[in-house]
Amino acid sequence: MQRAEYAVLRRTNDQYRQIIFDAQVYANTGAGTVEKAVDMATHDFLSRGIDCIEYKNGARHTISDYADMYIRTAERRANLMGEGRKRQEWGVGLVIVNRRGTMTGGNHGRACPQCIPWLGKVLVDDVYSGGKPDGVHPLLSDAMAAGFLHPRCRDKPTTYFPGISSAPDPATRREIRDAVEAEKEESRENYVQRQAEKFQRLEKYSLDPENRQKYAARAGEWKEAERGLGKSDGRKSKESTSRKRKKPTAPEWNRDVGPETWTAKQRKAMWSAEWGTTGKGLEEARLYDAKGKRLFCKKGDDKEVRFTDDEIKQMRGGVLTHNHPGPVYGCFSPHDINMLRRGKLSEMRCVTPKGVFRIQRPEKWPRAIGSLEKVTDVYYNISNNIETPFFDRARMGEISFLDADNMAQEATVRELCKQFGIPFDFESWDSIREAIK
Repeated sequence: MQRAEYAVLRRTNDQYRQIIFDAQVYANTGAGTVEKAVDMATHDFLSRGIDCIEYKNGARHTISDYADMYIRTAERRANLMGEGRKRQEWGVGLVIVNRRGTMTGGNHGRACPQCIPWLGKVLVDDVYSGGKPDGVHPLLSDAMAAGFLHPRCRDKPTTYFPGISSAPDPATRREIRDAVEAEKEESRENYVQRQAEKFQRLEKYSLDPENRQKYAARAGEWKEAERGLGKSDGRKSKESTSRKRKKPTAPEWNRDVGPETWTAKQRKAMWSAEWGTTGKGLEEARLYDAKGKRLFCKKGDDKEVRFTDDEIKQMRGGVLTHNHPGPVYGCFSPHDINMLRRGKLSEMRCVTPKGVFRIQRPEKWPRAIGSLEKVTDVYYNISNNIETPFFDRARMGEISFLDADNMAQEATVRELCKQFGIPFDFESWDSIREAIK
């Protein structure tokens, strides 16, 4: 009897390992999306009669929830290992934890309490890059021991090039306090969604009409609570995460809105103001309404311009232009893209020494990038897959690391816009000067 019990448990354990391994390889090799890998693992688990996972502390999770967590964690670990190997080739052992949660507009986002103490800090990557302790920077291994890079962590370290990369300011006490509150709020939202899904399942699989009616009413109550929390257009049901996606195509630029509809005098005034910001060391933003009237001009620091809620309300349908100072001017940041959504702008413009980058708000904003956290996650996932060839060229001496960084950022934004139907355009200073004539 004991031998039979051991065989059953051993077989379950073997099946669990094989299913997770297959799904992990499916996602990491690029054969399918993470969502498809989660669905594949969930299907295989349920086909074998495994519908939940229970931890030592008694916490029990649905198999779809566990598969989602494990595969995303494995994918991130694979990315970190690949980036670490590249850093070893470049001879760079430092990483920086960028600010995922701080955005223009004063919202401190959803950086988790376990990770926010490390935001803005430069670390020695002794885990993936083989970095050696230098006595100046803390170790990545110590940060991980303290909770950094925990399961489902949205924060991640990126390569830090001394003298080129700029380190953001460390998190303030207010940001840490806000992160704790945001974590609690997200937990409440997740609980409400789980309850809604629970009663939907009970309604679907109940046979008694009275029970089905009762569960349908309860599901409706939780769905209403979910909409009240702003989650109705948020994350997808974990039980059906895969979606058929159309092949992304570059959307056409809409010339019926924005500066194309302004007078030549108004466009010239905007271009002149933009050119005047290219040599400045601080960010400067100007907001124009749909008819080309300037509403306000606001200065920030060398990293961002912060807007009040009243200023963001004025942005609806307008054009916001701002410069990116510093040697790494890049292109649009996740914060810029999110402000296009949040401010309901018709156009966002980014002024650089190279020219002016432009993006337009699509008619319907994609849910997959419907918040700052989602935009940031998508942005850096694309960046991780795009940036390597540029830095390889820099390592071989073909271009500078500075140029590699700027080119990688532009390629990332172009790909993101292509995937999500955001019109993207670029105006060189030569073409602008020609238009002014």
